[in-house]
Amino acid sequence: MSSKAIDNLLSKVFEETTKEINISLEDASKQVNQILSEEEKEALKEIVKIRENFEREAQALERRIISSAEMEAKSKNLVLIEEAISRAFSEALNTIRDMKRDEKYEDTLRLLLEEAIDAVGQKEVIVQANEKDLPILKIILAKPFKGRKVKVILKDEPLNCSGGLVVTSKDGTITFSNTMEARLERMKPILKRKLIELVGRV
Repeated sequence: MSSKAIDNLLSKVFEETTKEINISLEDASKQVNQILSEEEKEALKEIVKIRENFEREAQALERRIISSAEMEAKSKNLVLIEEAISRAFSEALNTIRDMKRDEKYEDTLRLLLEEAIDAVGQKEVIVQANEKDLPILKIILAKPFKGRKVKVILKDEPLNCSGGLVVTSKDGTITFSNTMEARLERMKPILKRKLIELVGRV
């Protein structure tokens, strides 16, 4: 074999080898690119997940902050409502304490007494009132009760209240307070609920 033939053969082998190497390199490059592409896809997926989680956490935090603010506002409103009711009750009791004990008041006291007697539901009861209302109760008790067969004993010891009375069964087991303080206290939940509703509309 001539040297030229050998050179041609080597050239051909080199060319084929180079082609194979290039093909291998291209395949390797494609695989690398594919691997990189898959990794990028996975990375993007992770980024999307992280962003979604962050958004969810941010929304949850926002809801918690809003809820906390609303609860704080409601709590402050409740405190203000309680204070307003206390002031109103205090003023009302002062007005009642200084109220003139006239015929109109006598009629009111009679109604309070009848209501308390009915609530106790006994045939013999003891009544207590403050110092101003005791003389009026004596006048009321001197008159017959319509439709009520009950013995009423008036206790001379004055009751510490702004007005109204307390009725107790003779054995002391049943007591119904119909003082102005007690009546206002029974009104408190209803008044509070109405004020909360009004504040909620503002």
